Amino acid sequence: MPAPLAWFDGPFVSHAAIYGTFVAEGAIIWALLTPRLRHWGVLGGVAFHVLLALSGYAMYITFSALAIALHVLFLGGEGAGRIVSSRGLAMVRIRLRNPAYALLGLTLVAGLSLAAGAEAYSLATVFALPFLVPFCVLVVRHGYSAEPLLASSGSRGDRRPAAAIGAAVMALFIANCAMPYLGLKSAQAVNMFANLRLEGGISNHLVLAQAPGPFTYLDDVAIIEDAGGDGLLESYRRQDYAIVYYDLLARLQDRPELIVTYTRGDRRFEGVGAGDLANDMAERLHGPWFRKWFHFQPVVLDRPEPCHLAS
Repeated sequence: MPAPLAWFDGPFVSHAAIYGTFVAEGAIIWALLTPRLRHWGVLGGVAFHVLLALSGYAMYITFSALAIALHVLFLGGEGAGRIVSSRGLAMVRIRLRNPAYALLGLTLVAGLSLAAGAEAYSLATVFALPFLVPFCVLVVRHGYSAEPLLASSGSRGDRRPAAAIGAAVMALFIANCAMPYLGLKSAQAVNMFANLRLEGGISNHLVLAQAPGPFTYLDDVAIIEDAGGDGLLESYRRQDYAIVYYDLLARLQDRPELIVTYTRGDRRFEGVGAGDLANDMAERLHGPWFRKWFHFQPVVLDRPEPCHLAS
């Protein structure tokens, strides 16, 4: 975290942040589902995810932007209408027609882009704050609405499509987050900050200590020794990352000219390409469309980090 947040560090603060996250997220959910508090839930959700984005660890402002967009969907129709027709938003529209303000906005966007390119992720978030803070002020001043979460024109059946869509999206989200624990894909599973290791028949999960299953995609991993000029595989080799064997097969199938050397289990495979692994590809790989959604994280084999504070 940047200063002054970085000054508040230590075991007590770390533990407080862990359990405080549960409290804060729970309070935000409760507020979002309570009509009279919904605009405060939106504000809390925006503020909480902007706080996360201030971390210099990674480019979390992109995730925060998604979270902010989803929180805005909870605004009631009355509150959203008042925000759109408010004097504050009218002033924003007027000032955007002013070349000086338009140039300022473009400068902020350019600064955000340059900071992101330089991996100055905290600074990138600071450049986004002038856009987010005025919106938060508008939500507090005009976003109040006592409308029910699922508005209805009178018949109970009118709510069913929205409830069905919400339930389906929630089920898909939970299923996606559970996939690493089932032995399926490990990327895009929203395991933020977890340092999760479930590959190679090992689990470092604090509660789920057994290896994942019943699927075995994560069990089979390979260590790259010669990447054959492939940039991604070379980065894995330099950083001592292993790769899930399924992902390696997919990479070689997509790049049939690539020749690599790797160790898998207790065997070493030297100068291997797509043609040498055609049988494995036919047996293991799904179609290209499915593989667009079936990704794996690189595997840290030699230093799995436990899911608790180090002493």
